[in-house]
Amino acid sequence: MSENHYASPVDKLLTLGECKVGDKWPDYPAMGLGPEHVPELIRMATDLNLHRAEGDRPEVWAPLHAWRALGQLEAEAAAEPLTRMLVLIDEDADDWAEDELPEVFDLIGPAALDPLAAYLADGSHGSDSRQVAAEGLSRIGFDYPETLDGVISCFKIQLEKFAENPRDLNSWLVNELVEFGAQESAPLIRRAFEARRVDPTLTLNLESILDELDAGPDDSEEGDEEEWDAEEAEESDEPEPAPEPQYAPPVDNLLNYGECEFGKTWPDYVALGLTAEHVPELVRMAGDRSLHRAGPGGVLVYAPVHAWRALGQLKSEAAAGPLVELFDLVDDLDDDWAGEELPEVLTMIGPAAVPALCAYVEDDSRGTYGRSQAARALAKIAQANPETRDRAVAALTRVIERFADNDRALNGLVILHLAEIKAVESAPQMQAAFEADAVNLSIQGDWEDVQVEMGLLKERVTPPPLINMFSGRRIDPEEMARRAARLEQLRGLPIVELVEPRTGPDRQAREKARKKRKEAAKARKRNRKRKR
Repeated sequence: MSENHYASPVDKLLTLGECKVGDKWPDYPAMGLGPEHVPELIRMATDLNLHRAEGDRPEVWAPLHAWRALGQLEAEAAAEPLTRMLVLIDEDADDWAEDELPEVFDLIGPAALDPLAAYLADGSHGSDSRQVAAEGLSRIGFDYPETLDGVISCFKIQLEKFAENPRDLNSWLVNELVEFGAQESAPLIRRAFEARRVDPTLTLNLESILDELDAGPDDSEEGDEEEWDAEEAEESDEPEPAPEPQYAPPVDNLLNYGECEFGKTWPDYVALGLTAEHVPELVRMAGDRSLHRAGPGGVLVYAPVHAWRALGQLKSEAAAGPLVELFDLVDDLDDDWAGEELPEVLTMIGPAAVPALCAYVEDDSRGTYGRSQAARALAKIAQANPETRDRAVAALTRVIERFADNDRALNGLVILHLAEIKAVESAPQMQAAFEADAVNLSIQGDWEDVQVEMGLLKERVTPPPLINMFSGRRIDPEEMARRAARLEQLRGLPIVELVEPRTGPDRQAREKARKKRKEAAKARKRNRKRKR
């Protein structure tokens, strides 16, 4: 419980009780809260003791009531302190802050633009909280037409930094620019896509985006057909259309062979009559993007999985190169099946897959997670075929030598696989990456943990570090103290003159549109994954 006391009537919020998602907010001004209570409400909204109170105590809900009240009061003085509270999304995984603060900023209005823009531009913050800042900006841009050009400009400036932005943040920015119809941003969006700095599972494909921005009457249909829309697929009752006959028997049997499940024994595909002569057709099916994009709810989407499993059982060396290329699916379509099973398939094929895997994992034009799964495949093949170990270690070590150019997650995952094959000869390169803070520590821990894994240390020399599981970085106790001090500085801010309550378009309609935009990105990622 908070040790701080709050003056009446703000203290009523300590016992007001639980908030529920989707419920209509209470009328806080009707409770006697007015502009004179803004400093006390800010103090409550930023009170970490309340935010982290026991979950079953009523005062844990007080900060939510406080920021809702600040929104209803259109308290411009609250814009900056509430923006700073976005850190809770990264540090505490605070879903309430993620869901409600954009609405609060929208109620506060244009006064929130500057602090939100500054937060979005600050790369020291986590991607999730920066996306929420962007959502707050987007809401204000939609609801206050005079701010629209400034919000679009802010998003374009941030997207210009696509090389250093997280890919999911770039995707969010692209979605917002498309929603605003910012045609002038099309060349910038194209560059971000071509640099593979946009997560295509969180947005439309490039062709569809360019069609949307051009707004041509005949240009959008092809892109819409190519880009499977998760929401429409969920709502449609129409059966999945039958595929045109395009695979010869017996390969065509895999089109309707049925669902796959993780962890279950694979069928004996050779017993289905599949042999070496069917390898070209199986390779074609394994890489058929129209099947990969068939969407959930049918069996067509599983045909490529059956095909690559069959190629593994046939130990088809000719398939190794094309199958390695399918690691692109991990980043392009967020394909869990490709990430989980292709390393197994390539291990079944054996040493013949090593050259293509080495080339892929060293290709920095490929996505982070496709390269990490290629690294896993190399490690698995090296464990099963010791004669390939040196070549695998050399390729993975060359990746780590370029740690400064890599995503920190890629460095962490490659080091994980080097440790699995006890690559002690690569210890200097791995240590250099750790010392440069270029490794995501949430994957395997710090350098001492890796040394223990490889047998270079019997046990840790120092206590295990505290790790922020969102950023993958070591938590600095001094930085935590500084953040707490900054929050303390927010208390007692002076009151500023409030603007008259604004009137605008129907809030319920805006809320519905906003939720649709937000859920569309989530649904597109969620529904493109096959059933686990």
